[in-house]
Amino acid sequence: MHKNTRFVCGLLALQLIVALLVLPVSAATEGKPTISASLSTVYLKAGQPLTVQGIATGQATEGVQIWIFAGSYLNVSTVAVNPSGTFSNAYITTGLAPAKYYVIVQHPGVDNSLQISTKGNTGEVINRKTNATVFSFTGAGNLVDAAAVTALSNAFNAPGVDDIYTKLVFTVLPATEAVPTYPGNTPAPGSVTSATQAASPAGTGVIPVSTTTAKSPAGLVTVIAGITLALGAALYTRKQ
Repeated sequence: MHKNTRFVCGLLALQLIVALLVLPVSAATEGKPTISASLSTVYLKAGQPLTVQGIATGQATEGVQIWIFAGSYLNVSTVAVNPSGTFSNAYITTGLAPAKYYVIVQHPGVDNSLQISTKGNTGEVINRKTNATVFSFTGAGNLVDAAAVTALSNAFNAPGVDDIYTKLVFTVLPATEAVPTYPGNTPAPGSVTSATQAASPAGTGVIPVSTTTAKSPAGLVTVIAGITLALGAALYTRKQ
């Protein structure tokens, strides 16, 4: 067999071996659920509406759970996910005290079950799988604001819990303070920007956030190519 032919055959064999070793990793990551979300605005006055919207992939027939909290305020609601994977929920902010509010949007994960939730209207956060109390927003030893964000994050990442989530924040301003403007957003009093409007290059007010995603197969293809080239170069050098 000609030397060049043997070299090409050897290179192809190496590529096949590398693909067989790496592609199962890609197959294992495909199909993992993801969650992304955005707010209609991040600065508002009490009484102006707010919308939380986003996309949940994978099985989420139980819906996504949206947590909004600051100080003694807590709002936990389960929102249905459309067949397309989109979801949206509008909130009335009348009576909200000026503060920084934390938003966590929770996906039920691979098992399609919201494992971390609240126990009735008590403000107690529980693991529904074990019925164990995680922490409480109210009462002695309660956690609020950033401490509650950390506690919830730890609960979602606990062993046996496959719920995934993304985090957002918005600020309710004092009545005497002007609503600031920022690139792509000039909120009018009482206005809410829809997801459809967000696709327009004109000012929208929708603030995108990072998405929890599965590993991209494209990166693995790059790894395969890199390993193959390295092994090929070594083989070629040895042949010389």
